[in-house]
Amino acid sequence: MIIRLDLEPIYSDEWLAEQEGKYFDETYYNHIIREDTDVYCGDKLLLKFRKGVLPKEECSVVFNNLKRHASIQKDNRGSAAGLLDITKAPKYVNSFNKVSKYNSKGYYNKDGLLINNTISNLSPSNIIGFFDRPDRNLGKNAPKCRLTSFTKTHFNKWTECIPYFISCDKIFKELIYDKWLKQYNRSRLTDFYIDDTSFSTITCNLNFRTALHKDSGDYIDGFGVISVVEDGIYEGGYLGLLKYGIAVDIRTTDLLLFDPHEFHSNTETIGENYSRLSFVCYLRENMIKCKDISILEELSLLNFLKDNN
Repeated sequence: MIIRLDLEPIYSDEWLAEQEGKYFDETYYNHIIREDTDVYCGDKLLLKFRKGVLPKEECSVVFNNLKRHASIQKDNRGSAAGLLDITKAPKYVNSFNKVSKYNSKGYYNKDGLLINNTISNLSPSNIIGFFDRPDRNLGKNAPKCRLTSFTKTHFNKWTECIPYFISCDKIFKELIYDKWLKQYNRSRLTDFYIDDTSFSTITCNLNFRTALHKDSGDYIDGFGVISVVEDGIYEGGYLGLLKYGIAVDIRTTDLLLFDPHEFHSNTETIGENYSRLSFVCYLRENMIKCKDISILEELSLLNFLKDNN
């Protein structure tokens, strides 16, 4: 049986915007979803959650292949990484420059030099697949779009993970066909998509409690597709839509489809010696602009290797 919930907003968009970058515990949520559920606000679909729909074998493959990559600390998650805190900055940062709530528009290194890279708090969150922003480590001549480093340098692990993301996409297609079709057709206007899916990019997080934020840069008419693969025993880590007082307990083999343009965050995760690996599958809005010859050559080589693997 599929439960249907029809909810009204609890908090205003203005108030939520003021809370961006902050954390919210379970007391803010009237509903914790643990069963097959569809949630609406009027005619607007907020989420669809399904238990036990992903193959266990594929879950094991992605856990083993992507746990280490997800654990690498990055400084580019913006408000999702919380309000800016010097104690959570990379070790090479001495002080911030032009500080906002959750970003620093540049920083001073230990030698006192101003580095013009925008940074936020460190977080165990990394991408695989394709990305529609240049690699800032390559300077001004970097291609506007790129294959992620994991996709190129860990090719065998990448290809072993693809069936899992195909399974996620098939369920997306079955449950919200209209959203899936728009996203799939949009993805085919560029060469940069993951196999036969509507995704260009996967964000991998390890034990990462996100602060209140909206996703940015993904296809505006698409939908967020989230799954979790875990090891050990823990409680919490719920993905919450604060505006509606609802959160979801996603576990191994479950799949959540939700509107990532609503403010969302995670509750605290409590446990010892556990690993909670989450995957966010989506289509980057600006992949359609990726026409750089060098990245097309890289993609051709990648496809050749996959076809002949």
